[in-house]
Amino acid sequence: MAKYRYFGNVLLLPSKIWSMARANFSANLPGNNRCLLFSQRRPSKNIWRYTGGTISLKITPLLLLPYFLIKKKWSLVLSSLITVVVIGIGSIVLAGGESNLAFFQNLIRLSGLSLASWNNQSLDGFLLRWSTYASHIYDWHLLELSFKMKLIKFVILSSMLLLWLIILFRPTNPNEKNRDLIDFSFTLILLSIFIPISWSHYLLFLVFPYIVLLSTLIQNKTIPYRKSMIGGLILSYPGVALPPPYLLALVDFPLISEVSLPVLSSLSFLGGIVLIIIILSYTIFTRKTSRKLEHTSR
Repeated sequence: MAKYRYFGNVLLLPSKIWSMARANFSANLPGNNRCLLFSQRRPSKNIWRYTGGTISLKITPLLLLPYFLIKKKWSLVLSSLITVVVIGIGSIVLAGGESNLAFFQNLIRLSGLSLASWNNQSLDGFLLRWSTYASHIYDWHLLELSFKMKLIKFVILSSMLLLWLIILFRPTNPNEKNRDLIDFSFTLILLSIFIPISWSHYLLFLVFPYIVLLSTLIQNKTIPYRKSMIGGLILSYPGVALPPPYLLALVDFPLISEVSLPVLSSLSFLGGIVLIIIILSYTIFTRKTSRKLEHTSR
């Protein structure tokens, strides 16, 4: 795990500097090292504190609970839920029931709304920028997707949920390296870009899948299209690591000017999509390689 921490801190450096400059210190929760703790086969006994605490701070990590349920981490899920309940009770005692009720009412009221601004690198943000021709990338007003875009969003989210379940429930493959790390990486990607609003500093979570996939592909030299997948990781990483304003500042440069503004302002989201494609490709190619080996051995 030490090598993951080392390369993770190197890859995280551009995003961490950007996040700290904007005072987004919450970007380090749970952070790269916390991701390592979550993904281990025998996680730390105190990891429930991070899980429950993270869910209490940001509701979106709630998907971690069904992930650990599927992985049969019963005690972790139960202790995390207890932590959430305890923190919730503490919030009611300290802030009052009315404040907590107002918080949940605002969540309900704002559901279905999102931002088309450059720093919202979620599916909603991408669809809003695409449908408005990126006319609101410097506008932080809440917008609602059109009916057509809502249908597209529903199809994409349903497909991602189905793929997530297929990945997690796929049969054990002895030739597949880093199974738990890849499963957790896929979960992190969904948590990062398929929420209504994904601020640019949330994309720190995508660095972990990059590390896992790059390390896995380097180790597995027999996988088909291995170099193409590594190339995809390298080419898509700058779009995730560099803050969008850096890339938007290059909009008048040759070649870059040919890229549509909705795409150029959504490179972090599209980098997450590239990660999903590579995970699915790796899973399929590994399965095919195993079948060929079994057929040859017979």
